[in-house]
Amino acid sequence: MIRPENKNIAITVGMLLFSFIICFLNFKTSPLYLINEWCDPNIYFSIGKGMFNGKVVYKDLFDHKGPLIFIIYGIGYLISNTSFTGVYLIQSLFLFTSLLFAYKLSKLYLNDIQSFIITLIYTCLFFSKTGTGGSADEFMLPFFTVSFYYFILYFKKENNLKQATVNKIMLIQGLTFGAVFFIKFSAAIFWIPILAAIYYTLFASKKYKEALSAILYTTLGFSILAAPLLLYFLINSAFGDFVFAYFKFNAIYANTGFTINTLKTIAGRFIGVGREFYIAWALTLGGLAVILFSNRFVQKKVYKAAILISFIITYLPIANSRFHHLYAYIVLYVLAIIALIYLFQLINSYIKSPVKIKPAILYITVPVITIVSITHYHTVLYNNKDCLSFSYCRDKCWMLQKDFAEVIKTRENPTLLDLGLDRGIFTTSGVVPTFKYFFHPLISDEDFPEILEYQTELVKNKEPMFIVTTDKNFPYLMENYDIAAIDTFHYLGNDLHTYLFERKE
Repeated sequence: MIRPENKNIAITVGMLLFSFIICFLNFKTSPLYLINEWCDPNIYFSIGKGMFNGKVVYKDLFDHKGPLIFIIYGIGYLISNTSFTGVYLIQSLFLFTSLLFAYKLSKLYLNDIQSFIITLIYTCLFFSKTGTGGSADEFMLPFFTVSFYYFILYFKKENNLKQATVNKIMLIQGLTFGAVFFIKFSAAIFWIPILAAIYYTLFASKKYKEALSAILYTTLGFSILAAPLLLYFLINSAFGDFVFAYFKFNAIYANTGFTINTLKTIAGRFIGVGREFYIAWALTLGGLAVILFSNRFVQKKVYKAAILISFIITYLPIANSRFHHLYAYIVLYVLAIIALIYLFQLINSYIKSPVKIKPAILYITVPVITIVSITHYHTVLYNNKDCLSFSYCRDKCWMLQKDFAEVIKTRENPTLLDLGLDRGIFTTSGVVPTFKYFFHPLISDEDFPEILEYQTELVKNKEPMFIVTTDKNFPYLMENYDIAAIDTFHYLGNDLHTYLFERKE
């Protein structure tokens, strides 16, 4: 008979291996793919690379995401300088963490096999909204999953927990809150109502010492991340740049205003997400409903109300954002775990004598079926004839990132400017960004004209050696630069051209 501790080790190792395989097949950050052509991972990688080559984020290199995502990608750069292999390794570990704590959460209520199956279903829900991989939201998911596990553990055993355990939980909550805050601060609002409810309950019960201890350990957890980051900005005289880029610029970037149509937009997107991802969204809402209307997981009304408020205030910025990204909803999928646990509990109550299947068969066949199913879905997605995609593309492939990089690498100490979004040429060529606005974020020149003015001045003064653009009529471009390479992409009957310009001597 297998000992429980050996069984747990085997399940953990199996989930780790599963995470690396599923990410290898389905994320274009993996070595299986030539390049992840999506702009977001390339922007993060370029800035992370710059940080580890002496550049100061926000001050020397501009973007509006939180500093932690650039550090994660910077570590990936240290592992692999001109590919996303390092990022793939990190993302596989992050996915493993999410799966491990989804399993641990399920284990609070169900047996090993059922918890394992829920973990694999959770993986399917996760991949239902991911595309090429590498989004900031994907890197936030493990922090949500870890935090949610410890919240449910606290609610389940609140009256039987030792103070040391409560302190540990609050420390972890501070760490996970801090991690999300420094990736995308708008998502970190999820923690505030739930933590406030816990503090309120402790104070209302006149457990003043415990309440203060909980606040102290949460603050300590947050400070472990915040202190070195803030020190980094202060030492580099970039605190003002950080505040502007991360808070003020994001307010300009994301602002949609509140009009009479705002509620219609939110309601329409709520219905739209439900139609497109009806299983994942139904389970997410179902998990919320179970928490609110059942006492199986959360008993106190104040905690139920807090979770509802957390869901609403996390959901609203996503649904009302100017650029409505569907992958941003994945952080709310932790609620789906509750729905899945509840469904298995119902099955257990109705099926008294389940079919006997050897556990070893389930532990092997179910992950294989999950891998094949998800990979088929993503292969179909990547091979869509209307998508810019080069899945399973190796040496025989021709694409602008590879072709342009070959030209750039022939020059000594090249500098590069992309007049649009970062298309991945910094990544494939290995060029470290030199200019603050080395690409143009997705914001209109009317809302923020400084970027266009900055880039126009660079082109006028012939500062970049190479320029990538789809607009060859950009001011001063044709008179100061020659076309070094052209990429033509056929899309819906039209030819779309991307140019690589080289500075005239």
